[in-house]
Amino acid sequence: KQDAGAVHIYERKGDKLELVHELYGNKFDGLGASVAVARGTNQGGDNDEMLVVGAPRASPNGKTNAGLVKILYYNSRKGKWMQKRI
Repeated sequence: KQDAGAVHIYERKGDKLELVHELYGNKFDGLGASVAVARGTNQGGDNDEMLVVGAPRASPNGKTNAGLVKILYYNSRKGKWMQKRI
């Protein structure tokens, strides 16, 4: 998708990197234009690491180019990355 953007999360496995999660934006969203990383968030004991990802040109709920933020967190209980709804 044109200018959709994407986020790819890799983990180091010995001397190699393994792709463990992917998130793609919609056309023209610009997902990944900004990214922030937080460690030790521990919200409810589940979140060890968190990524805050910006999509500055996303149009949520019909609001043209309003932008949005997606939050990805690592759920240590489930052993995988998940998207938090806000």
